[in-house]
Amino acid sequence: MVAPMRNSLPLAVLLAVAAFVPAACSKAPAVPGVTLDAGLALGAGDGGSPAIPGPNGSPAASTSGAPSASASTAASGSASAAPSGSASALLTAGVDAAIDAAILAQAAKDAPGMTAEGGTGHETLQQGGHFGMVVTMQPGKCYTIIAMSAPLQVSELDVHLFMLPLNLESGHSPPTDKNPAVLGRGAQKTCPISPIAVPYKVDVSARKGAGRIAVGVFSKSKVTLDAGLALGAGDGGSPAIPGPNGSPAASTSGAPSASASTAASGSASAAPSGSASALLTAGVDAAIDAAILAQAAKDAPGMTAEGGTGHETLQQGGHFGMVVTMQPGKCYTIIAMSAPLQVSELDVHLFMLPLNLESGHSPPTDKNPAVLGRGAQKTCPISPIAVPYKVDVSARKGAGRIAVGVFSKSK
Repeated sequence: MVAPMRNSLPLAVLLAVAAFVPAACSKAPAVPGVTLDAGLALGAGDGGSPAIPGPNGSPAASTSGAPSASASTAASGSASAAPSGSASALLTAGVDAAIDAAILAQAAKDAPGMTAEGGTGHETLQQGGHFGMVVTMQPGKCYTIIAMSAPLQVSELDVHLFMLPLNLESGHSPPTDKNPAVLGRGAQKTCPISPIAVPYKVDVSARKGAGRIAVGVFSKSKVTLDAGLALGAGDGGSPAIPGPNGSPAASTSGAPSASASTAASGSASAAPSGSASALLTAGVDAAIDAAILAQAAKDAPGMTAEGGTGHETLQQGGHFGMVVTMQPGKCYTIIAMSAPLQVSELDVHLFMLPLNLESGHSPPTDKNPAVLGRGAQKTCPISPIAVPYKVDVSARKGAGRIAVGVFSKSK
């Protein structure tokens, strides 16, 4: 690590050190090219570690195959322990959309030939928490109910069905189900036999874990059913008890039931199908990316993205590294973020390659997001040549999907 030098040092020594040390731009006047005063040239990055420079054009390939961040956006100088309002809302909406898409993919396996009854219901659950919504089951129809959570959030779910207003249990998902939990899978679909429509409460609980969940209800008409099927039990062996009234009633939490036209097989499943799992991961990544752009409007003002965001699934204490080549004449801000209720505390460190010298880090007060080079503390290399740096993101607390974006602007 290179320490700041005094203005009194000989010019030759100053220039030699300046070739290897980037600065954090402060309120000092912007300096073109490599004519910098000692204070600015050797300024510290976030956290007080001197930022050290960077050889080669544009961000190098990630060490995990993922490059740097993507967008044209903004920033304030205040430290942040959580995403800004708009970033948080984008994250939640994006995670919901990802789970909805995964439920549709799962329905292709577990609700074959069925169409959706309304839209999916959504809720954030703590372990042991419950979400309830009301669906009105029609005579002459069979039903499948799918509950799902995002990766590394609620890992085990239960679905129970209660006939209203008596609150009689009419079925439940198999105890072997985890995420997703499916009531009425394949041949075990729930088929009320009442001649009138009857409302039911769908109750979804978080048996293990916490996070965002969604539940969808799918149905299809009975064509010709023998008595055994007409009176068949719901998943788990509880008799399905009938139903009064047209279409799904409003959710008790303001969220209705599920939405899509899709499918199902008769085998029990303890995890989302491959396509559902891939959709969930891609959707969560897209949600974090959008939230990083919103956060950049606060923490990287006037900056544009350097490539695309890097993504990884981290356990607590785990690390993700990617390489970015920092250009002379530019300043940088790096934003790392995770989805709600996944990694709750992140750290970002910057190392100059190939010497692996630490050149800056996010403030220890940052949680989610963690920002290196926020506002006036942005990192400004002063080398006359481009130099590669490793961005290291670690999960200080929690586990889950993370993303990191790098933003820059000219000095």
